[in-house]
Amino acid sequence: MSKRLLLTLALPIGFALAIISCNSQPDEGTLSKGKDLFTKHCMSCHGLQDDGIGPPLGGVTSVVAEPQLIDFIKNPSKYIDSQDIRFSLLKQKYKLVMPPFEWLPEDDISAIVAYLKQQTELFDIPPLDVTQQSKEAGLSGQLVSAPQPSDISIELEEVVQLPALGESSDLGVVTLRSSPIGDGAMFASDQHGVIYRIKDRKATVFMDLRNELPDFQSGPGIATGLGSFDFHPHFRNNGLLYISHAEAYKGQPADYVVSDTLRSVAQWIVGEWKANNPMDTVFSGIYRELLRVHAPTFAHGMQDIGFIPGLEKNHPDYGMLYFGYGDGGSNNIHHPELGITLNRSWGAS
Repeated sequence: MSKRLLLTLALPIGFALAIISCNSQPDEGTLSKGKDLFTKHCMSCHGLQDDGIGPPLGGVTSVVAEPQLIDFIKNPSKYIDSQDIRFSLLKQKYKLVMPPFEWLPEDDISAIVAYLKQQTELFDIPPLDVTQQSKEAGLSGQLVSAPQPSDISIELEEVVQLPALGESSDLGVVTLRSSPIGDGAMFASDQHGVIYRIKDRKATVFMDLRNELPDFQSGPGIATGLGSFDFHPHFRNNGLLYISHAEAYKGQPADYVVSDTLRSVAQWIVGEWKANNPMDTVFSGIYRELLRVHAPTFAHGMQDIGFIPGLEKNHPDYGMLYFGYGDGGSNNIHHPELGITLNRSWGAS
């Protein structure tokens, strides 16, 4: 659901020992809805069997009663404040807790829980062993001697504070670049779609993708929105800026598709933006699409793009744009082959 979604945290011991007993099986429509909602709201941070930003959710329905699980999703602070031992043990490892999801209709939450239960039974997924988690949390994992303290110190100074954008607090500033025209400015991008120009401790909007791209999408999850940007090494003369961003999928054809049997939930695009005047402090110019890729989920998408800095013009990599793409969350939907195949863009750079 969000990177702070820890469904298995802070549940009272009595609830943690409860076993769900459901006489009625959910219909295919409910399960399909639950899968879509899980993919949209949960998968960015949770797997069914694997660790993520939060704990794996497979098996949780076998140790937590459905009403309490739904109640927890809607109002986690109710259980967090109880200082339950399960929450304490898991918080020791994951260090994060979830925000309330009271805005999500209860029927939608119930569909997600039904999907978790179906997957748990289908793949025989055991619940997370919090006792083992407690043991693992006590291990340092250190294989070499501890580093010695240094005389070097770092001082941090706040330069500027950028405004909070959008509904999702999980998205924020991800890329910082120096000005390509040498005027001492900096540029910073917010995943919600805005690139700021920072000069003399003041931030102004350089470009707002929300006004430029009708299908631009930020959220849900942490792998959407404005992924990254970089200026062409010759920007002062050619005015070229490159941006990766996510869009809602509405049937647009793509250069790389997931498969004939898997539906894309979003798309990632690399675009070229040509400034009318490279010296302008607010972008105006033209746009063309270079690459469009299907995204199997809202997780592990196309993030950083960039040029290798400091190359001479005669270097073969001068002006070559690189980008990295995660596995698209393909492993979370039991299709790891999508991220390990050389002729696909997922799991590649």
